[in-house]
Amino acid sequence: MKSLTPLLLFLDFASADFNFNAFVNCANLSLNGAQCTNQELELTPTTQGSQAGSAWERTRQYVMPGFSAFFEYQFNPNQPNGGDGIAFLLQNSEYGTDALGKNGAGIGYGDSLAHGANGISESVAVELDNFLDSIMGDPDNMHISLHSVAHASNSAHENVSLALQEGIQGLQDNNTHWVRVEYNRANTTFLVYFDTLASPVINRTDFILEDYMILAPETGGPVDGRAFVGFTGSTGEEGALAADHFIKKFWFFEGNASLSADLSFAYGVSPSTTAGVQGTFAVQLVDANGFNVTRSRPDAQLTCALSGPNASATCQIACCDANFHFTGSFDVTTAGAYSMDIRLGSGVKNNEEMIA
Repeated sequence: MKSLTPLLLFLDFASADFNFNAFVNCANLSLNGAQCTNQELELTPTTQGSQAGSAWERTRQYVMPGFSAFFEYQFNPNQPNGGDGIAFLLQNSEYGTDALGKNGAGIGYGDSLAHGANGISESVAVELDNFLDSIMGDPDNMHISLHSVAHASNSAHENVSLALQEGIQGLQDNNTHWVRVEYNRANTTFLVYFDTLASPVINRTDFILEDYMILAPETGGPVDGRAFVGFTGSTGEEGALAADHFIKKFWFFEGNASLSADLSFAYGVSPSTTAGVQGTFAVQLVDANGFNVTRSRPDAQLTCALSGPNASATCQIACCDANFHFTGSFDVTTAGAYSMDIRLGSGVKNNEEMIA
């Protein structure tokens, strides 16, 4: 069996307008009560209660036709009962990158009262709420909810929720989880996935972003289809109600990014092995900017197939090894020349030749 270098698959989906595989350099973020520490974005510190924090990418992103966002987060590594949660936001409020809502039940984007005036206006929020606030209509301490008050000050009260999923197991534990948010204006869908692409936890249809927020740099200004994107978070009181909220990774793609796009180019060392001996290979996904997206897009589904002298030859791909490369193996029993098709959704890289 021959040792192989990773096969690089170049994908033809929208390029990442920014990505944070780690929060090493936060110069492009506007931080309000939040901080970058230990290569993570800390929205609220454990040691302080009644806190709110926000972080915004300084450059407004083109979101009108759609977008794809992916982030990893971790709640409460030291305070398993702490609150209140975090939110992913798009906003064009008058405060721009200084925007910050209330602490506690406000989750940093809304008001801590049912319908206060201190929330972030012209915004759409996806909240991950890990504290039960009965005054806000929370169903439990493990729900994801889509919030907007159509151009007005946003609220974390669930009676303005546009879509809600309660009982999300694991949301409030101290493990790392990932969230993917997809908006597609053509299909008028707003989807949120949690830890799996099997089905979205939020599936809002008939959703048009402009119905809920202006897509202009200022009220009455020319529409440019852009908005600030970022996060907010909040804690409750001192002690057991104070919690840490970390964002570990964050990728944002303008437009209708999709992992079912065609593969545009591929190169690498052709796999080879001896008939009857299992061969192995590695696959690394790379976007148009050269970023390794295998780790930040764990929802990618790669498949492979063999064709050649032995019709029963098999091939498998699984995610991921210690370097976040997909790992593959193949078995052939008849010597000869074979070709391997590696597929990503409808895309295919044909005729990756191999010899047995």
